[in-house]
Amino acid sequence: MKVESLEYFKSLAYTFYPKGISPYYDREDYNRTKEYKLLLDTIKNRTSFSEENKNELMNDLGEIMKMNFDDFSLFSWEDRAYNLQSVIQYSDHLIEVMCLNISVIIPYYTIYCLRLAKIPNSIMIEEAPKLDENIYNQNKDKILGIEKLLEDSYNLNKFNEDLKDIIIPDIGFNDIYLKKFTFFNAFFLDGYDHSRY
Repeated sequence: MKVESLEYFKSLAYTFYPKGISPYYDREDYNRTKEYKLLLDTIKNRTSFSEENKNELMNDLGEIMKMNFDDFSLFSWEDRAYNLQSVIQYSDHLIEVMCLNISVIIPYYTIYCLRLAKIPNSIMIEEAPKLDENIYNQNKDKILGIEKLLEDSYNLNKFNEDLKDIIIPDIGFNDIYLKKFTFFNAFFLDGYDHSRY
């Protein structure tokens, strides 16, 4: 696994996001920047991880790991990563989901688990999905197998967990204000709570 520094990832983020321009209050200026245009082009072309790679990976996850993942990526909403999800447990009141995000702008991935509290006898959830470290730990063997597959067969690197939630204060994106934007936002999604189940 490649270990990169905070400054390395900050430098990469500045390649794709303009510094000091609010995406909310200064939307027109933001949209005209070379950084934003590069980001859109990179998302469109899936530069770091192609659609073909993703399809091959989903087959491998099914055949090798015996796990079915659904693709909930929303590149039309400017997601920066594939958002692959697999239901671990489904009951009338709870859904446990494993999420695999693979960045399309840098060769990195992240894996986490969500807990969705359901309203019984309904498809509605009671609250936004929550990160759940217990579900993650209960599925550690599967996760380690997925990590080995991603690193050995697809030449991807695990994104440093200690950096994911660090804020890059002079960058914003879409509805994420300056001083609220994290490294997870920069390279993956707008938030962890993007389950479609």
